[in-house]
Amino acid sequence: MDTDLRLRSLLFELHFEEFICPAMIARKPSAGFTTGWITGERDGKPVALKDVRNGLNSVDQNFIEHVSSKGWKTGLFEFDGRSFRAMHNSENWLQAGCERANVKFKDYCSKSESKVENRVMKYLHVIDEAVLAGGFASRAAMNCLMKAEIVSNIRDLDAVFYSEDNGLSIVEFKRKYPMRNFRPWRSGKDLEPFPLDALSDPEPFAKPRSRPGQHFGLDTKSHGKTVVDAFAAGIRYLYLVLESRMTSPDEFFGTDLQALYRKPLLFAEVTPASFRGIAETKGVHRGRDAPRRAQSGSFNSGRRLQLTVDRADFRLFDILSPQNEVESL
Repeated sequence: MDTDLRLRSLLFELHFEEFICPAMIARKPSAGFTTGWITGERDGKPVALKDVRNGLNSVDQNFIEHVSSKGWKTGLFEFDGRSFRAMHNSENWLQAGCERANVKFKDYCSKSESKVENRVMKYLHVIDEAVLAGGFASRAAMNCLMKAEIVSNIRDLDAVFYSEDNGLSIVEFKRKYPMRNFRPWRSGKDLEPFPLDALSDPEPFAKPRSRPGQHFGLDTKSHGKTVVDAFAAGIRYLYLVLESRMTSPDEFFGTDLQALYRKPLLFAEVTPASFRGIAETKGVHRGRDAPRRAQSGSFNSGRRLQLTVDRADFRLFDILSPQNEVESL
């Protein structure tokens, strides 16, 4: 992914964290949220890592206690934008991983950058410096920890929410549009537990079908695994979609990160039983024919295998409507 596409993706993340998340919890006085969690696997068990440069809030503490009780490993580190440091009393694997990440960070900083379009660059001149710095630091930390192989199958959690009535929820936010083709499960297949190991075997799937506008995708080895881990741990997984083919930030929010769009978001509570099949898809491309060539809303232009969730499973969530007019998440 080139620099311009990385920045577009970062700006959508900041819009989610600075505008959508506060709008979501505004409807639940007892709710709270946190961002910055990273998950993966180590020794066959789920792992959750967190950069604590800004401290931990009550949702973080609740999340740590809950996943630890379900057999997850947890690790806390600090990344100040220059180096990684495992927190006091961390296990050896985390300390060694932070040392490797420091080496990778030097390589990360030495890479040349490509051109950034003006309609993206204008945000960088206006958005609060601390907000931007936090976003860049999170991206750098994720990249370096992945290259340091601190855990396997590393992926980030967009946000973790907690409310008294729903408990913990992992929220995944995407700006995308429905895919065109997918391979449905053959009838009678039991999807609980979800057969991730079968994804390379075509036997569980029927021939491809074309049902434009009927399914949204989630990447198999990242989001799919997170859905499975969350379900096993008794944590809700909410898939929040801003449906659009557009990719430029200024189509959706101003330099204050406040929404410009009027239509509601879509959301679905996803479990392993929610997946209807798989699809191969490509992300956005640069150039005049980008909308025609792209097959999903992703900023990653590579081919990916995705699990499909039926559009009929989604409900509307209007973040701009008064509290008493919309359903709370």
